[in-house]
Amino acid sequence: MAAIRTLLGAEYAVVHPRGAGEATGDHGAPPRQKYIQVDVRICSDLDQLCWTLFKHAHGDLWNLLGSTIRPLGLTVDEEALWLRIPEIEALDRKKAKVCLTRDPVEVLHFLGLKVEGFWDEPFASVDALFDYATTCRFFWVRETPEDDAECDAPGVGVVGGEQGRGRLKANERRRLKGRPVYRRWINEFIPSLRAQGKFIPKGPNTSIEEARAALRDEAFSRFFVEPEYRQRLRDWQLKRDNEQVKSLIKELVPGALEPQYRACLVSAMRRIIMEDDATFGVTPPNSRGEDGFYDTETIRNFVQDNWELVGGAAWAKQQQRAQLAMQLKACGRKRGEETGELDGRQL
Repeated sequence: MAAIRTLLGAEYAVVHPRGAGEATGDHGAPPRQKYIQVDVRICSDLDQLCWTLFKHAHGDLWNLLGSTIRPLGLTVDEEALWLRIPEIEALDRKKAKVCLTRDPVEVLHFLGLKVEGFWDEPFASVDALFDYATTCRFFWVRETPEDDAECDAPGVGVVGGEQGRGRLKANERRRLKGRPVYRRWINEFIPSLRAQGKFIPKGPNTSIEEARAALRDEAFSRFFVEPEYRQRLRDWQLKRDNEQVKSLIKELVPGALEPQYRACLVSAMRRIIMEDDATFGVTPPNSRGEDGFYDTETIRNFVQDNWELVGGAAWAKQQQRAQLAMQLKACGRKRGEETGELDGRQL
């Protein structure tokens, strides 16, 4: 970064290239120098440089396309094109992403966008940029008449207009305020297409779940990511299953018990059920199926039938450990006192 600062000749901002001649000031006051902000991105390799140039070649284009592909489970960010796992994304968006490709041409082909003639130079106008965005094969305008009682139901298609603004997420609302092209796309262009009846699908509506499933299967065939997707989902579900079983065990242990005793009992039950610990006087239940997931009904019956027996055994163990710890502490203190007396006699 120090080298970049030296090359730019600036710490926080760069002097306007036209110099002091463009400086401004109040009438009668000395002119103020103009500055510009330059964003610098450091790429780790050539592939990242090529992707960054692709991602930012047409400014707001990916903001426009994002409003089309994001509801279908696709994300294009500073690294790649990703497929999101719906069961995971609400809780962990990072782990929900499975990489499809980092090849710009592959991305355009998958989205149905033309390559030749559209990425060598800027678009002639904003309208030309909008027209290109509509050639994405997933683009369509959602019909939402004012009297549609189900207009807030999740579905596929860009909404736009007043109703569309109400559906935007926080980052999209910020983008609406700060990006004039995106604001025009939402406020003017999409409503104009709807008014003309363009890009409105014919036939029965497709639910967002059905559309995402269809696109997911297509991505599996094209990018061969199904094994990774399935494994990621299974690992997540197993982790969630373990967390839910821990919570279930705690809920099943009577809450009226003395807190320390109850905590000891909950810990023992978790060790018996989840670690097959047979040292508490009961046989661990066969509560996990061949698929690796727990049978909650088996766990429920086991805890209800055995919590008193397990509680007594666990509390006895706890008392033994406490007594042993006290004895060891006393021995250590006595040894320290004897060592001190010996040192005193030597002096």
